[in-house]
Amino acid sequence: WNALAAEGVCPRLEMIWVDAPMHTNDRVDAARGDHDVIRSALKKRIGTLKLCMINPDDQCKSRYVLGAKVESDRLNGAARTEDEKQALRMMQRYSKRSQLNTT
Repeated sequence: WNALAAEGVCPRLEMIWVDAPMHTNDRVDAARGDHDVIRSALKKRIGTLKLCMINPDDQCKSRYVLGAKVESDRLNGAARTEDEKQALRMMQRYSKRSQLNTT
């Protein structure tokens, strides 16, 4: 994203499709990288980009829409519910035990 945000890089870029969401203990489907840099890199290309798909969701909708307000983008992903966090912790514990049993 930093390279794409630099002046003069890919001035005629017409299509970008990034499908690399990051999942943490607290959030799912977050964009990797500094979200302000991502917004800056894409905003510069409003006039040239014909397709902009950033971490598409299950309905194949981009989590960033060119020209939309910052508040409406979904680059930060979604917060995990407490149940999801608990399930993730249980899976991580099980995975660690599983690895110990095989070594």
